[in-house]
Amino acid sequence: MAEKQGDRRVQRSKQMLKKALTSLMAEKPFDRITIQDILDHADVGRTTFYAHFQSKEDLFLSSHDGMINSMSHSFFSEDGMLRNAPSPDVVKFLELVNQNDDARFYLTWGSDTGKILQLLKDRLAEKVAARLHEFFKEEDCAIPFVVLAQQVATSMFSLLNWWIDKRMPYPADEMASMLHRMNQIVLRDALGLQQNTQQ
Repeated sequence: MAEKQGDRRVQRSKQMLKKALTSLMAEKPFDRITIQDILDHADVGRTTFYAHFQSKEDLFLSSHDGMINSMSHSFFSEDGMLRNAPSPDVVKFLELVNQNDDARFYLTWGSDTGKILQLLKDRLAEKVAARLHEFFKEEDCAIPFVVLAQQVATSMFSLLNWWIDKRMPYPADEMASMLHRMNQIVLRDALGLQQNTQQ
């Protein structure tokens, strides 16, 4: 029972910190938010913060791991085949961006330096590289996995930013399909794969 209560306390502390950062990001750019701002907003101590997160960047990324995981899994089926269509999760994410002013703000104007997009892009690249290592042999690939993963992640977020900046001229499902198709061309060419029928 004590262990379950401890787990609940840990989860509650993490949620309070995530909620505090989200709330602060609605007030000022990410770059200007300090750890002390987060602690004051969440009403928790510095020791509690560092028991769970290494930095405010770590806190931010932990709040978006679900989204990044969904994006990284969009290209691969569970058995390692390349998908011919984007996963429903990516379409839902783009629909959320399309409908949610806060989501668009975080992705575009949430930082003075573009750090948020950089953080998300780098984390997505890590996840895509991990998926490639899980299913394919790097020595059989024409491009090192770290470079290939950077290409996929960069194109995803660059085009997402363009889509938002241009006031989303294409519906979310069409944008998801275009993003997916362009990256699949790159992945298939680098991996030396033929088109398949995996959905």
